[in-house]
Amino acid sequence: MPLHIPEQIHAKSIIFGKGDTLFLKGEIDDIDPGVFLTQFFDLAKEQMDQVIKIDFKNLEFLNSSGIKCIVSFVMDKKPGSKIIFITDSGKTWQKTSLEVIQSLDEENIFIEE
Repeated sequence: MPLHIPEQIHAKSIIFGKGDTLFLKGEIDDIDPGVFLTQFFDLAKEQMDQVIKIDFKNLEFLNSSGIKCIVSFVMDKKPGSKIIFITDSGKTWQKTSLEVIQSLDEENIFIEE
C-alpha cells in the first residue's frame, strides 16, 4: 500500500509521505521534535509495506532528539521490513548519524546516496 501522509509544517521543517517514501526537509531542531515526528512515523508504520524509504536529502539539520525518534521508528518497524535512508553525500552528518542507526539491523537497513 503506498504511503499518503499529507504535508505538515513544523517551525523550520516540512514532513510528508508519498509512494514508498517519507520526506524530511528543512531543519528539525525543536526541543521536542517527538511531538510531531512520533505521530508522523506512527502513520507511516500503519501504511508501511515491506520497504520504506526515508529521504533526508533536503534535511539540513536533525538534532539528537530527532535522531532518537528515527531510532524508535527503526526499532518498532515490522519484523523483516526494510528501511532505506536516502542521503545527500555532501552532508556528512547524515552519513555518520545514519550509519550508527544502520548498525542496529544491518540486514534490513540500507543507506543510498
